[in-house]
Amino acid sequence: MDRSGFFLPIGALPSTMGAMDEIFTSYTANGDLHHAYLIEGDVAASKATLYAHLQNAELPHEGHPDFWAGEFEVLGIDESRALKEVQMGGPVAGAHRVFVVMTTLITHEAQNALLKVFEDPTPGSHFFLLTPSAYALLPTLRSRMMRAGGSVSEDAVSPEAEAFLNAPLKGRLDLAKKIADKKDRAYAIMLADELTRILHARFLSAGAMPQPEGVRALEAASLVRGYLNDRAPALKMLFEYLALVL
Repeated sequence: MDRSGFFLPIGALPSTMGAMDEIFTSYTANGDLHHAYLIEGDVAASKATLYAHLQNAELPHEGHPDFWAGEFEVLGIDESRALKEVQMGGPVAGAHRVFVVMTTLITHEAQNALLKVFEDPTPGSHFFLLTPSAYALLPTLRSRMMRAGGSVSEDAVSPEAEAFLNAPLKGRLDLAKKIADKKDRAYAIMLADELTRILHARFLSAGAMPQPEGVRALEAASLVRGYLNDRAPALKMLFEYLALVL
């Protein structure tokens, strides 16, 4: 059932600023720069901090011929293929090329297409992937990057997740509409992650034989979570489905 790292907890991510400091302190001290970094958190804030670090470290940054940046709401297969092509070849004005990819969501198809690039890019190429949440990424892609942002609290439970699980059917359907009205896929992904985690803890972590209704609820949450990683049906439809199953 693990299409995209299901059953991972979510919570408040610590600031990525300290983690980025460490990346560039290490580079300044010994020249070490990993081929791919995953930077979680507010994309706009992370972008500003990253760009300042690149400039201060005298690495390719805005305006440099060996710098490339792309911003996407959804990065699909066409965009991933274009990224694969643009990273071919070597630096033209130094030892490094820097690629900054900023996106809310990467489809499964696109992630699979990027596995080889992020694992073994052309020499001198370094990728920085900026995204609100690592849970939108397949474990296979996450494993190919160094992660900035630290661990996530396993105890944090959002009020929205608790409300969705504890409300009667009409209340859950009303909440499904509110989730859709936010038009925030990253938020929906994090909420689905938390719902899946809570259901997993309730029905599969107690050591007892799970009840059929618990298994159905967990499967439904996992299904919704998986669809959110692609160009899925409407958010309202997905969470209404989950509300009905629960």
